[in-house]
Amino acid sequence: MRILKADFLYPGNESVIRDGIVVLDQDDRIVDIVDPATRGADWQVLNGREELETLRGGICPGFINAHTHLELSHMLGKLPRHTRLPGFLAAVNAQRAADAETIEAAIVAGDRAMREAGVVGAGDIANTDHTLELKRKSPLRYHTFIEAFDLHPDRAEAEFEKKTALRDRYRAAGLSASVAPHAPYTVSTRLLKRIDREAKEQGGPLTLHNQETPGEEAMFRSGDGELLDFLRRATPFYHDWKPTGFSSIASTLVHLPTCNNLLLVHNTLSTEEDVQWASLYSLRLWWCLCPRANRYIEDRLPDVPMLQRMGVKLTVGTDSLASNDSLSVVDELKVLAQAFPEIGTEELIRWATWNGAEFFGWHRELGSLAVGTKPGVVHLSGLDPVSGDLTPESESRLIASN
Repeated sequence: MRILKADFLYPGNESVIRDGIVVLDQDDRIVDIVDPATRGADWQVLNGREELETLRGGICPGFINAHTHLELSHMLGKLPRHTRLPGFLAAVNAQRAADAETIEAAIVAGDRAMREAGVVGAGDIANTDHTLELKRKSPLRYHTFIEAFDLHPDRAEAEFEKKTALRDRYRAAGLSASVAPHAPYTVSTRLLKRIDREAKEQGGPLTLHNQETPGEEAMFRSGDGELLDFLRRATPFYHDWKPTGFSSIASTLVHLPTCNNLLLVHNTLSTEEDVQWASLYSLRLWWCLCPRANRYIEDRLPDVPMLQRMGVKLTVGTDSLASNDSLSVVDELKVLAQAFPEIGTEELIRWATWNGAEFFGWHRELGSLAVGTKPGVVHLSGLDPVSGDLTPESESRLIASN
């Protein structure tokens, strides 16, 4: 048995508990949570136990990295910053190739680094089977999104069959996986409808890179912009591109199911009007923030206060090491805390734990400090000693397994 006490206990889905105590059994399953404000006598007994571990700072459930690309981990430090999305995509295509040993070693290192920093579950984008063996052995819980993209309508069925075959390889290994569209500008309507039909039949979550760069909106609204110029140089299929006259999100969501959980990732250019429309279209939307990747690529952040004000369900991801310096969720939270100080640490931790677990359907075991669960326990050091807020010096470390 372990008895952990911290200055600030963040349950993930409930209010912070000051000087709270968490009791774990020998398997790191939570058997009790004691708030001194409501169970003073029990707290006094536990606080006097010899095996009590007193931690300065805070503790919270293990993090859910809602969006990453583990198979790109070998690209750490290779790509220039602030190139905007067209430049980033060109750099990825030019630098992606590597030998199998290099790719595998980087994947293993990325998985290990995530876990050490407190990540217990992740939504991972895959175009290959490079991460399959690692995921079979990893203590992290993964859902793999097999990324589909092809703008040519005549190739929609072939692309879908190719990606469902890859999905089935992951499933045959006992792993959770589903086929998902890459982005509004890389998937034909026919392919979207094929994904829609399969998702309705099979269930499971979907994801979509959404409104990441100004050129994405220009493509759909007016048929111009730097993203379309880049894509036309890259492939002939974009020479016949016809704008819809609507936003990219409105043009895409109408072809995707409303009965499956859908994670919209980045949302850098999303407006209040976009959020209103999307929320009316589907009640099963989550919005993922990857602030360090947004700064790495576009050097800007989404309107997070607006998203919070609109009441959407927010999650947190790291994106890939092609567009980030680490796979640490707490480092993402620190960027958000510094950029938007009006958003409290309690709320940020909810996004990074409970909301992500709820999206993936893991919330009965992960995402909150609750009796009977085994969510993993993270020690947060470097918090403000008075408010419990994250500071630039804050770090995270997994201290109890999931």
